[in-house]
Amino acid sequence: MVGKENEGFKMILHGMNAERILIGAETLGLGYAALRKAAIYAGERNVFWRPIGKNQAIQHPLADSWMKLEAARFILYHAARMYDQIYAGEEYANSAKYLAAEAAFQACERAVMVHGGMGYAKEYYVERYTVRCSSRESLLLVGR
Repeated sequence: MVGKENEGFKMILHGMNAERILIGAETLGLGYAALRKAAIYAGERNVFWRPIGKNQAIQHPLADSWMKLEAARFILYHAARMYDQIYAGEEYANSAKYLAAEAAFQACERAVMVHGGMGYAKEYYVERYTVRCSSRESLLLVGR
């Protein structure tokens, strides 16, 4: 027998906290990857003889997404630290998973918008990141 009698469900819930943190980390990585692709594309794509990344309408949404990803990263690190210290931390794990998924999905959507119609082309990858991110968002419904 693993653990104490009648404590099995608590052990399962504690294990689910690790899963929540891992899902958050995966979605965070997708968001950063999409943002990086968008920034590179915005620097390379020229319209009227200048990169579209010089326009504030491109810069501000990407900067906003970066700030949200950074905030989600900090709570994710805090949740992982709390989990490592054997603190139950359900609220931290849930918050980290939720914030990471929200920030990453928004970053992916904005990356698609920066790419315009090419955002849906498979060779630019941001379409793939958005699909994966939305499938990670559906995991938010499990174990809330």
